[in-house]
Amino acid sequence: MRLILFLTALFCLSISGYAKEENVPRLALVCGGNSLPEGLLALTEADLFDDSGIVMIERTEIDKILSEQKISGLFGSADAMQLGRILQVNIFAVLERRSVVVFDAETGLRYADESLSDDLESSRDKVARAIKDSARKWRKRENNELPLFGVLEVRNADFPVERDAWCKAVVGLLERELLENGAGVLERSRLVMVSRERTLTRNDSNHLLASMNQIDLEFTRGKTVKTFIVTARIGEKIFREEGPVEAPFDAVKKLAGKMLRPDKTVTDPPQLEIDREMAAPLKTPHIER
Repeated sequence: MRLILFLTALFCLSISGYAKEENVPRLALVCGGNSLPEGLLALTEADLFDDSGIVMIERTEIDKILSEQKISGLFGSADAMQLGRILQVNIFAVLERRSVVVFDAETGLRYADESLSDDLESSRDKVARAIKDSARKWRKRENNELPLFGVLEVRNADFPVERDAWCKAVVGLLERELLENGAGVLERSRLVMVSRERTLTRNDSNHLLASMNQIDLEFTRGKTVKTFIVTARIGEKIFREEGPVEAPFDAVKKLAGKMLRPDKTVTDPPQLEIDREMAAPLKTPHIER
């Protein structure tokens, strides 16, 4: 009788341990270039190997796969998914000199995009925090609790064509702001492909796409030549902000806040009386890398 009770308890503990392990993401950490601050990769690995919330893949195993696949240099969501399938990992972190980007290796979702500096300790802290935050986002996504966003369309309504690059840079600022405030972001190229094919690497791909907040962005001139208006449409909800063209950061921050807390929606307002005089060339917002 005691033996039966012991075996039952042992079985329950093994099941419990397995369930816990199932909720711990496997992580592959790779270098996207050869100019990392000296020691950053080793320090990051040391910080994460003892973290019970992450399972690190051995460096030798990763290097072997990269060599076999002849992959080097910059990594995107497609590379993360390809290597994620081979390495059987859940999260794929790409470490570069000026940034760390963390992807969901199964879907291509971006969980983090953090700028780094030449300061070793500061970069070390940022990388560890970005990866740990991404592990938490992964667990939330597994429970369908993670807000997901993807920019599907970007329209430059009435700025000159040469200012498209400025609009693209502002989109990048918006995506990063969403990431920093707890969301997951699907890159535009990946979202377009998913929308066309209606398929991802997971069986619940349609569910993921259905839960995605697909954003249509439109840029127009503001009330003066020195301001702009950005309008975001998510389904029937409309969010709008205006700001100075030379410093769009505050407007982007406010817009992201509205999208993350969509308690209020607005309808299209009356046409603004806008100065249509040609504005001075816009400077592309700088995004640190």
